[in-house]
Order: sequence, then structure tokens, then C-alpha cells
Amino acid sequence: MFYGADLRIDGGEFRQNPQGEGNLTTGRLDSRFSGPDIDPLAQRADYDPQASALGSAYVSAFNDYARKDLQLNAGHFDLATPFNQGIYEMHHLPMPQNLQSNVEFRFYESGHMVYAKDASLKQLHDNVADFIHRTSGGDGG
Repeated sequence: MFYGADLRIDGGEFRQNPQGEGNLTTGRLDSRFSGPDIDPLAQRADYDPQASALGSAYVSAFNDYARKDLQLNAGHFDLATPFNQGIYEMHHLPMPQNLQSNVEFRFYESGHMVYAKDASLKQLHDNVADFIHRTSGGDGG
């Protein structure tokens, strides 16, 4: 199966192909895990079946910790974009201190896609409309 490449393949290619015609992808972090190919014609594996098998346990444990122990809300459910890092960076922008008040942010009870929850989408809409109204002289455009 790897003979055409003179047995010179990278990890992603190996994980996509070692199980022959079974259309299975092999785990990267733990090769004992395997899962269905997302794209059987792909040259490299697109995901790690081990992460798919165990990832939900880690996400659930973190969400429980964030909600109960840290008592977080407002975008903290987003594990893809570090919430507090964004706030830190906003407060440390390389700009004169007197312009910091021109930067504002809002919090939403949501994950990465604020618009995926109707209440958060409405809140986002209202906040954007208010921002446009306040910063455009009140005439709406």
C-alpha cells in the first residue's frame, strides 16, 4: 500500500491508510483507536478518532468546572477562542490610554457562534444597532 512512496510517508498519510480497505482512520495520539474515514479518498487523515472518542468527557468536565467553580458565563462556553485572552488583549492594545474608552465589548450567554442561540442573537442585534445609532450621530446612517 505504501510501496509507491518507497515507504516514505508522513504521519497523516500513515493514519489514513494502515488498515487497508477498511476505510478506517487510525488515532494519532493513541493508535489503538480507529474511526470511519471522513474522506476515504484523502491522502491524509482529517481527524483523530481518539479525540472524537474521549474529547466529550474533557469538554464536559471543563464546562462543569467553568460553571460551578469559576461561575463563568458570557462566551465562556467557547473552547476554541480563549475568552479571557481577548479581554486581556483589548485592555493592552498599543493605543493611547484616552482612546481605550472608544473600545467596548459585550458578553453573551453562548459559545463561539453567538447567533446560534436566539436570545444571544437578539442581544447581539440590539447591541450592534445601538452602537451604530450612538456612533453615527443618531440618524442611523
